[in-house]
Amino acid sequence: MLPGSKEDAVPVQRSATDKRDIKRATRRAKTTEERWIDDMESVLSTPAGRRVVWGWMSFCRVFEDTYETSARIHYNEGMRNVGLRLMQDCQLPQRGTLFFNMMKEMHDEALRAEDAARALKVERISEGDDDGEG
Repeated sequence: MLPGSKEDAVPVQRSATDKRDIKRATRRAKTTEERWIDDMESVLSTPAGRRVVWGWMSFCRVFEDTYETSARIHYNEGMRNVGLRLMQDCQLPQRGTLFFNMMKEMHDEALRAEDAARALKVERISEGDDDGEG
């Protein structure tokens, strides 16, 4: 349950002056937020979870310029806003280390992919294909 979603608005307070209702609504809201925090920590604690989160942030174009001269810019910014929210949730103090681990892993993975592509190109060139394009 995403904090700020309609499901999150469930704590109903019958009376603004009834201290028990206020306490109960506050406790339910805290429980929802704590559960979200625990869920995010659980996802970010595994390499697979970090890859999925990074994939979604990339898909939402968090790391790209979304400018276009058409009305599509509004769609792009909407997607980017979702990705930024996800990134914000990943960077809270209790998950900061997990977020930076994710960044390092994805950077290292990109470097490995570049090295593999370079090695393949060198191999093709050495086999007689002058441009290495196959």
